[in-house]
Amino acid sequence: MIRRRSTYWKEIALVLGVLWLSILTMQAQNISFKADAPRVVAIGEQFQLTWEVNARGSNFSPPDFSPFRKLQGPATGSSSSVNIINGKTERIDRFTYSYVLVGQTEGKFTLPAASIQVNGKNYQSNTVTIEVVKGNTGNRGKSGAGATGIADDDLFVRVDLSRTKIFQGEQIVATLKVYSRTNNIEFTDAKFPSFDGFYTSEIENTPKQLFRENYRNEVYYVGIFKQLVLIPQRSGTIEIEPFHLSSKVNVQAGYGRDFFGRTVPQYKTLIIDRVSAIRTIEVLPLPSGKPANFSGAVGNFSLRSQIDKTELSANEAINLRYTLQGQGNLKLINPFEIAFPSDLDPFDPKVTDKITTNENGISGSKTFEYLVIPRYAGEFTIPAIQFSYFDTQSKSYKTLTTDSYTILVTKGEEETISYSSRSLNKKEIAFVGEDIRYIKTQNDLRLRQSNVWNRTTYLLTYPIVLVLFLVLFLLLRSLAKQKGNTQLMRQKMANRKALKRLKLASKAMQANQESQFYDELLQAVYGFLSDKLSIPLADLNKERIRNQLEKHQIAHELQENLYNLLDTCEFTRYAPTAGSNQMNELLKEAEQLLLTFEKQLKA
Repeated sequence: MIRRRSTYWKEIALVLGVLWLSILTMQAQNISFKADAPRVVAIGEQFQLTWEVNARGSNFSPPDFSPFRKLQGPATGSSSSVNIINGKTERIDRFTYSYVLVGQTEGKFTLPAASIQVNGKNYQSNTVTIEVVKGNTGNRGKSGAGATGIADDDLFVRVDLSRTKIFQGEQIVATLKVYSRTNNIEFTDAKFPSFDGFYTSEIENTPKQLFRENYRNEVYYVGIFKQLVLIPQRSGTIEIEPFHLSSKVNVQAGYGRDFFGRTVPQYKTLIIDRVSAIRTIEVLPLPSGKPANFSGAVGNFSLRSQIDKTELSANEAINLRYTLQGQGNLKLINPFEIAFPSDLDPFDPKVTDKITTNENGISGSKTFEYLVIPRYAGEFTIPAIQFSYFDTQSKSYKTLTTDSYTILVTKGEEETISYSSRSLNKKEIAFVGEDIRYIKTQNDLRLRQSNVWNRTTYLLTYPIVLVLFLVLFLLLRSLAKQKGNTQLMRQKMANRKALKRLKLASKAMQANQESQFYDELLQAVYGFLSDKLSIPLADLNKERIRNQLEKHQIAHELQENLYNLLDTCEFTRYAPTAGSNQMNELLKEAEQLLLTFEKQLKA
């Protein structure tokens, strides 16, 4: 019996091992190797080109960088994280290869794919297309700089329209955008136009962060505040009110020294208000010759109908469905008016929308489902319906026609009325009037009196309160002793102080303040190590950190992750426009490292 159980557990272990190897094999096959770089750069501007792979590789081979000039690289980095979602554990590894390049020639250039070997297999990345423009030559500070030092063409807002001449009921896309020559900007207040005279539908999933764009052959950081689909409800010239935006802009104001005594640029914050120009749209009236059943639909549509049965008994239900599909003002289309025979009892239609709003406008389908019940036997005809709309492509009216349906109804049971799948008979209907029972109106309610002072539980509260008082006294005394030990308190408060620094780094990242982000991140890590390892901040260096970590028997892999993080921060801090994605990854990596060191360096 013991041998059988032993064999049974061996078989289970073998199966689990095979499954685990299968999972590892599947994960090894999902190799992601991709390149990332700014879409637009100026001539002479330094930028970072990064390749990222989700597994450790070898023989990394970058492409030929011409016509760009390489200034630095490759700088390698690595990070790992563990995600637990619904009980499933997933480890994510990231290995990066970064270069600092500079554009020399105006034009749009595509860099070929890079290659790398992972587990003996070759992989290629995506190609990268970078547009090089003349840049901000001689324009900065020209128009309207005034006392703020920020010119009108350094920071401005626009309301972009996909078209400015349309028919009534036709849709266009309006985009509210801000253009800035710097990404050290924080938006404090925005007042959007009311779009009077338009039906509006907001486009979701718009970019939430600044991206680089070529505007009039210059590089700008562009942010999209809102995108909407506009449908004019009247003809004539309609004005769109200005878009107001208030911002905090960080501008350089000399140089100073940071926490570590290094020379760094200093910035001051300015409050800047910008207003967009008034935009006008010419709305043409729909041409004459409207069909009699035209109700204002504009776009490009198709219509189909469907019925679930044409032969049934009286008092059974029919499901009749009409589906309108296409692109246009779908949301404004009402249910169809159908001339049902008098012996058919229709209910109000159920309306189902499957409509999406994106940069191409409003599109999808709208379904009207009618529940119809014939009350008597006979043959009835549900007439065809006609739907007319104005086709914006051909600029003409079109009419869609559905099929008509002939219904054959036989005599049904008089005592049962069927509504879809639920039937009620006469006995159930009779019981409805008896579902509220008689309520007794006379009750003997008397208040019972008791003396709480004589209860045993009340007397026991005295010793309980005394015990709690003694426990609290001892706890406070212990805390007072701990506060007297300065070094112990520094070690215990190290993680809390580091988390505060990381929150400040996160805020700097959201405001696209790269220099401040890396300062806060480095101070969080160095301050944590100084407190945990009892090394004065002035004497803190990598050699002393390494010696102390070796004394605490910290794993070499964990130490290397720490040094890679510090090297990457130092390198990227002086590489312009590192990108919010990399800053976000560094922030996550720092949080994970500090959490791991907190567990292994307990005081």
